[in-house]
Amino acid sequence: MTSREYLERPETLRLEIRRKQLRVETLRRLSTRFSARLGDARVLVSPDPSRMQAFLAEAVDEEREIRRLEEARNQAVADTALLISGLPDEQMVRIMELRYLDRYTWEEITDRMGCCASRIYRLHRQALELLTPPPDVPDPA
Repeated sequence: MTSREYLERPETLRLEIRRKQLRVETLRRLSTRFSARLGDARVLVSPDPSRMQAFLAEAVDEEREIRRLEEARNQAVADTALLISGLPDEQMVRIMELRYLDRYTWEEITDRMGCCASRIYRLHRQALELLTPPPDVPDPA
């Protein structure tokens, strides 16, 4: 795993969690649709409890996976912060924190740091070269 991939793990996990949350919402909507009570409205299809159960079971599995990914993301954030804190230059540390922990854009970083973009990019590149992630990082996905 490269330094950049290691630093981007918290964001990668955040995006995976969000995708799974959207899937759970969809599965719950589908289960509701298949379990809707027959009322005054005319319904063309009768409720299908087996489909409803399948959707709910899948939603529960996805929620379990979301919890696991959230734990992995929290650990990845802590690991990333620890790795960044070992950089020898305070400006490098700040740039890396803003970029990888706080998710600021390059423009926002240059504004906050009060430096020109070329200096920010140069410090970022140097920081990436100095960082060495641990060799045995498991892939959470």
